[in-house]
Amino acid sequence: MDIKQIHELVKLVNKSNIGELMIEKEGFKITIKQKKEPAQIVGQPMVQPVQAIQAS
Repeated sequence: MDIKQIHELVKLVNKSNIGELMIEKEGFKITIKQKKEPAQIVGQPMVQPVQAIQAS
């Protein structure tokens, strides 16, 4: 497998919904993984309760 074929495989994986592609052939092994989108956090940050200060 030459660099041109590897480049084509990378392009195909990027255009598809394939998460990971692994090819193993006669002492040659390549794994191409698609970058996952970062998890989106939905909600509000937790706020620590503030203790009431008593007047002396």
